[in-house]
Amino acid sequence: ADAIAGVVNIILRTGYDGIEVSAGYGDSQHGGGREKMADIVMGKDRGRGSIMFSLSWYDVENQGYWERDWSDDLDFSSVGGPNYRDTRSSPPTFLRYDNFMWEADPECGADPKSSSVGPSHWGAEWGTACRYNWAQYQDLYPGFQRLGASLSGRYEFGANLSLFGDAFYNEIDGTVHQAPVPVYPEPEFLGYFGNPYVPAQNPGNPFGTDGEIRSRLLDLGNRSNEQSSESYRVLLGLEGLWGDWDWRLSGLASGGKTSLTSRNQVILERYQSALLGLGGPGGDPWYNPCGAGPHNDPDLIDWLRADTQWRAESGEYSLDLRFSRWFGNLPGGPAGVAVGAQYREQNREQWADELSLSG
Repeated sequence: ADAIAGVVNIILRTGYDGIEVSAGYGDSQHGGGREKMADIVMGKDRGRGSIMFSLSWYDVENQGYWERDWSDDLDFSSVGGPNYRDTRSSPPTFLRYDNFMWEADPECGADPKSSSVGPSHWGAEWGTACRYNWAQYQDLYPGFQRLGASLSGRYEFGANLSLFGDAFYNEIDGTVHQAPVPVYPEPEFLGYFGNPYVPAQNPGNPFGTDGEIRSRLLDLGNRSNEQSSESYRVLLGLEGLWGDWDWRLSGLASGGKTSLTSRNQVILERYQSALLGLGGPGGDPWYNPCGAGPHNDPDLIDWLRADTQWRAESGEYSLDLRFSRWFGNLPGGPAGVAVGAQYREQNREQWADELSLSG
């Protein structure tokens, strides 16, 4: 049961004897989100001893915004709603320094499904903007694969002593795709309002005047976030009776690893340099952000690209001793007492690459 706060309660089967296999497949007539699953549960129960093993696999593919007619376009103005197409677009929107008006790139709207001309983000009195339909490039639902396994067992040495244990392992790998990276105002940029500055000399500048742009780098490709995580938990213990006392001694080891790789981000300082014709490998190529489908030198694109990595690892280890007993009755019911002691260690390590740490 998943509680609102995110708690998950796990109740294991006990005393299972047999084998159970299941598999499933799901698809949609509209495409995307196809899922596959398989499970197996095996157990033996021989009275004094029992053991159970389970293995579960689940795979679901990405589903894109563009794969549903109710989500493939973010402009709802035709039905009286808002226009959520983004003014950080490709083709870009210029702030012309000759008249300080915003103006959409002349090729905006060449593909109406991807871009369209609308009022500027400051309002129609400040000019026009190219609005980008990022739904054509982004996942509505991420794809992932999950593998889980569990092993539990119990053995009674006698009436007053039992050995028990369980182990869990879970692994999830998933990828979510996002539209090509939008560029927000940053201190690295030279525009009056913190946007990337484009001089009149940039060969792609269609207006022949200095200015700044609201843009995104379509030729870097879609961004993707690839996340992987694995976790484990192992518990082993003894329990029994000592006179009138129930006692339990157990040891626990658990931990996990998580990693995240973000692809097709942009290094902002290099982007500004390339717009000035001052960056890039093997010379000083200009980056052209304009047009319905910018085509720049692949080596320059790789020079602008940033793939970042982050990972973390955590662990917990504990030893637990507990005694409990009933000693009488009160008007509300039986009365008991429990005493115990626990030793616990927790640790966590985190790492990020130099590019992430530099900001």
